[in-house]
Amino acid sequence: MISFKRSVVSTSGFPGRMMPIGMLAVALTAGTSAAATITWQSPATVSSTSILDSIPSAYSGATLSQSVYFGHDTSTYSVTTPEPQTINFTHGSASYSGPSGSATELFYSGPQKISGVTNPTSDTNFNNVLLNDGWASSGHSYSPQTLQIGGLTTGTKYAIELLAFDGRSSSSARTEEFADTVNATGNNSTSFSTYTAHSVIGTFTAGASTQDVYVWQTTTGVSSWDTTVSAFTLYALPAPEPATLGMLAIGGMGLLLAGRRKKA
Repeated sequence: MISFKRSVVSTSGFPGRMMPIGMLAVALTAGTSAAATITWQSPATVSSTSILDSIPSAYSGATLSQSVYFGHDTSTYSVTTPEPQTINFTHGSASYSGPSGSATELFYSGPQKISGVTNPTSDTNFNNVLLNDGWASSGHSYSPQTLQIGGLTTGTKYAIELLAFDGRSSSSARTEEFADTVNATGNNSTSFSTYTAHSVIGTFTAGASTQDVYVWQTTTGVSSWDTTVSAFTLYALPAPEPATLGMLAIGGMGLLLAGRRKKA
């Protein structure tokens, strides 16, 4: 059996991120994993339920597909937003093992509920969603915490809002980022502090029935590998209207003809 302890090398170009040697083999064989390119927006601080309206406010016609939280509790938490919309967060599975199957699940992760910290919002149910989390510690350092999102329709565009929070004093210096590749060499979100509740939105077009999101620690000089995911919402985005596609095609032809005239 291969031991991953102390067998680590620095990941070039990514300060504060370490990759175990054993994981290099995982990265090289990750071509079959569900990893469409994700376009990330800047992290935003979470202070109220209005953060959950970010996607439907930005994308007209967005339809809520999944709303899942991870952690110790098993209740369904209903959160009402100013939009208004009512989001029912259901409990998701967190597993210490590696990705398997096709269901939505958080891998290389254990469930917990944080206590003894200041509530990030004034909404009790939303606080419960944020205080619960799936965490990955140094014991999982051979591979990054991995969120597998199941039930996707190939070719459909989605927007995901990821929520992360760990307000314990021991986590005050910890930062992390989300990535669309297992070795974090694809598109990565901007690094953010988990000591303050944060939201990160990403958009992608499903290339399979599942999509993987990887969580990397980015803290320099912190010995623990702790990363965390509290919850996420997933919205299906409407396809462009045929009339819109037609206008885009006409506009493109016009630019092409104009270019040809200039050359003539």
